[in-house]
Amino acid sequence: MQIFRVVFAALAFTISAFLLCAALDRPAAAASRAQSILPAFTDSTARALTVTFQPVATRKVTRYTLPPDLYKKAHNLGRIYFRLRLIGFVYGLIVLWLILHWKLGPRYRDWAEKSSSKRVLQTLVFSPLLLLTTAALTLPLQVYSEMVEKRFGLSVQGWGSWSWDWIKAELILVVIGTFLIWLLYGMIRRSPRRWWAYFWLISLPIGVVLFFIRPWVIDPMFHKFEPLQQKAPALTVGLERMVQRAGEDIPPQRMFWMGAGEKTTALNAYVVLVPRNASWSGIRR
Repeated sequence: MQIFRVVFAALAFTISAFLLCAALDRPAAAASRAQSILPAFTDSTARALTVTFQPVATRKVTRYTLPPDLYKKAHNLGRIYFRLRLIGFVYGLIVLWLILHWKLGPRYRDWAEKSSSKRVLQTLVFSPLLLLTTAALTLPLQVYSEMVEKRFGLSVQGWGSWSWDWIKAELILVVIGTFLIWLLYGMIRRSPRRWWAYFWLISLPIGVVLFFIRPWVIDPMFHKFEPLQQKAPALTVGLERMVQRAGEDIPPQRMFWMGAGEKTTALNAYVVLVPRNASWSGIRR
């Protein structure tokens, strides 16, 4: 029973870590889904909107209404996203059940113990196998989600580029997940009764560190960042005025243009702020 609880805790943590890091391949698209469901405007739509709205000087715009065709499209996509969330939850439980039913955890554990008697080396064998198995089992749902976004024009990323982003995200997950699983089993061995509390306390500062290093290390692996002053000088001036009115101090040297337009047409406000000299403001395009 003790072994079952340990394996179950590790698998539950693995599923949570995977769902948390799955967004790494789309760091900029992790903001509001409400904005993301709006497809890219075509030239005809832009002309229709130009005719619909009067100049600001003669009319104060208090609301925005989508044309009927775009509204229907956005409504259908919203329903699909809602169903995917429900399916994703159930699918994750099925994946967890399959891993337990097939006894993959004990099998990988035996392989790790046979490979070496050192705990660290055993973790280096066990954790990647478990994490990559989980990733492979959840891959079909991710592929389907990408197909939906391509169908509605939200994703313009080729399958080759998408696959490479997926591989990079899984490699990052393996590195971070292996370290966390090593800590988890260390806490379980040292304190069989209170390991969950100790691991929670240790995971808090680790999460803070990951939050701060993400814009410097992880995000550039998926998108190209360029100085905003070079890409859009006028936009830089406008952002400086907005930042000053907000009482903040973000120098233009810390503002960057993120080329997300090569992969997605979804609307998003991607801003990463780190206090004082390490301030980032990512402008998504």
